[in-house]
Amino acid sequence: MDATDYAERPELALVALLEMLHQCHRGASPALAAAIRTHLLVVAADTRHPEAVRDAAGRLALEWCTDLVSGEHSVTTH
Repeated sequence: MDATDYAERPELALVALLEMLHQCHRGASPALAAAIRTHLLVVAADTRHPEAVRDAAGRLALEWCTDLVSGEHSVTTH
């Protein structure tokens, strides 16, 4: 799946985001955390998504694991 596909099929950004979030339960790397934040911003900016989806994505992007994106912390599940 290429980001250029998002121009024609915005739902693919949501699919990719959900798949990455699923991977987080195993432990998030800084690269995965950054990719999730990027996808949240893509979804938030795409006016083809419902307003509620865009608003939620925008809020989550602001709060998304800043320490993970910077590589200062890792998440694991027990």
